[in-house]
Amino acid sequence: MSAGNVYAATLVQVCNETRFANVLHFKQSAGGESPDPKADLAELIETGLIPAMIPALSEQWIPKCVHIRKLGLAGQDYFRLNFAPTTGDVAGEALPTDLCVTLQMMTALLGRGSSGRVFLSGIPETVEEDNCITEAENNLIANTGNWLGEDQVGSDYTWRAGLLKPGNTLEPYVEHQTHNAITVLKSRKPQFAC
Repeated sequence: MSAGNVYAATLVQVCNETRFANVLHFKQSAGGESPDPKADLAELIETGLIPAMIPALSEQWIPKCVHIRKLGLAGQDYFRLNFAPTTGDVAGEALPTDLCVTLQMMTALLGRGSSGRVFLSGIPETVEEDNCITEAENNLIANTGNWLGEDQVGSDYTWRAGLLKPGNTLEPYVEHQTHNAITVLKSRKPQFAC
């Protein structure tokens, strides 16, 4: 498989009995020999990204599955990996699912369109003070930003998360910033299942 292919990963989660998803984009930055890089990326998300998220999130947050597809191929099958049952590490109630923390992911580019956002739901009620998260929670969420901002080595491929640009190209994330203020998201009807 050639390096440089871009994949979309839809990370399906549940919190407070509400299903939601984050869509992340990854570039295959080094090729391997296995026949299905989608499976490699899915396993990497399960063994790398999910463990980076768990310490910051409530026990009511449950990662369910990830859907992976290569961009630019119409009519292809996506790869789905159902996660082993797990939850966030923080005991107690989570904030409502539409209340989240924004992780601002920046590329090396400057100006408009040079950064992306990842919205994290499942934030524990215990870390919210006056509509902001505590410094300790901010530090735990930084683990997710760190993971997304570095090359990640799967079983057979190397991957890098980034900002999707026109033409299905990807600009890699190089740094991140957590916005301490709690953000309210508009609900959308989910188009995915696990």
